[in-house]
Amino acid sequence: MRGWLRVFWGILCWRRGPRDLPASHAVLALAALAYLLTSWAQAALVYGAADAPSLAVGDLALTGAVSSVCLLPGRRWTRVPQTLSAVLGAEALLSLPMIILLLIHPVGAAQGTSAILSLVSLLGLVWSALVMAKIISDAMDKPLVLAMGITLIYFSLSYLLLDPMSHRMGG
Repeated sequence: MRGWLRVFWGILCWRRGPRDLPASHAVLALAALAYLLTSWAQAALVYGAADAPSLAVGDLALTGAVSSVCLLPGRRWTRVPQTLSAVLGAEALLSLPMIILLLIHPVGAAQGTSAILSLVSLLGLVWSALVMAKIISDAMDKPLVLAMGITLIYFSLSYLLLDPMSHRMGG
């Protein structure tokens, strides 16, 4: 297990990529489970327990779909398990500091903590986008700028489809 954590940490630090993971459905299942659990925890801490299950499953489905569809034009289907494992595992690991911060400083608890949460959220979002773009770029064998465009489309879709606040505000 520590070996996989090192690989995912290496992916987060741009020292490794999807090629460093086996094309294994077992690794993919573990990465998907870790992603689902961290997504669920974050959704519960931010939006409440009632919305968390549907948000976590929707997030997993959207992340899996976008990561897989990127590989279709180049007919790189054999890279799908590695790419999905890299995205899901790295993003799950990246979610842990935010979950810990949300447990220490719940959303809406005190005014002083909202600035800290906002800054950490922004940094996490930027890091997440860069990591996802790097993984997609490596998997597609395409320039990073193209992968960043795909990643921005993914984040936009995620916000529009999965953020309960965007639906409550009419957006």
